[in-house]
Amino acid sequence: TRPFSEATAQAVDDEMQRLMSSRLERVRTLLRERRALLDRVTAVLLEKESLEAEEFAALVGADLPATAAA
Repeated sequence: TRPFSEATAQAVDDEMQRLMSSRLERVRTLLRERRALLDRVTAVLLEKESLEAEEFAALVGADLPATAAA
């Protein structure tokens, strides 16, 4: 037996579903908003196959808001 009721389990499941749906939509929005940046990084990676952290930061740094790292 579980130490919580079926109603509690359902409430937790419902909240998790809401959170996951919300985050999925946020990710989709970010990908749409930053498509040009994603394409630029893709092109460089197809050419070079890998990037050092400094190269990546130089490539995307100016296009990322300060909150993106959080």
